[in-house]
Amino acid sequence: MAKQFTHAATKDVYTLREDGLVEVTSAATGEKGVFTEAGEHVEGDLEFAEMVLCQFVARSYPADRPPPAAGATIRP
Repeated sequence: MAKQFTHAATKDVYTLREDGLVEVTSAATGEKGVFTEAGEHVEGDLEFAEMVLCQFVARSYPADRPPPAAGATIRP
């Protein structure tokens, strides 16, 4: 199961994808967008996401993919 977080106010759903990007689904419109950890838009109709939530979800690693070692280069 993918790591997910639901925004408390907007109810938008932030989901960590297998490639490390964050997919956001708008609760209001159903639009979806894909964002980097820094909240930069990659693709999709939804073009805005909260940077802090993208960072929170992207840094929540699944058990089979632990965080990189300190000083390691992280690819988006």
